[in-house]
Amino acid sequence: MKIERNDLVTFYEGLHNLSNLCGIAFINAISHNKRKLKAEYKTIQEVRSEGLKKYNKDRIELAESHSEKNEEGGPVLIYKENQETYKIIDNNLFNADLAKLQSDHKESFDELNDYMKEEIDIDVYMVKLDKVDEGITEGQYDVIYIMIDDSETK
Repeated sequence: MKIERNDLVTFYEGLHNLSNLCGIAFINAISHNKRKLKAEYKTIQEVRSEGLKKYNKDRIELAESHSEKNEEGGPVLIYKENQETYKIIDNNLFNADLAKLQSDHKESFDELNDYMKEEIDIDVYMVKLDKVDEGITEGQYDVIYIMIDDSETK
């Protein structure tokens, strides 16, 4: 089966959110697909991480340079929405510099987006529709629809 890398990431990550569903054949298919796709998923994550490494380094340096400093001269960190972030002195100036930084890295972003949109061949372990837990939600089904073998219903 051909699938874009973006969709493979969504599928793989979604498989990990189905632990509340039942049925041995269905759970078996989920388990098989997690194991089959793990290496490809890991490779994608490594490529994404490497592709964003320079941008993230530059972004952190930019945030630190725009942040208030503590007594030791380091950046002041605050918690915003349960996340640690820099206490920026002038958000307008920071956002302007951030936009320039993003523009400077546009080529890298475009290459990474192209990579993520490339179709690759994967071997999906299929399961018959009648083996899918009847308690599945629409959102959960949207994750697993590519592994449903509904050939008997066609």
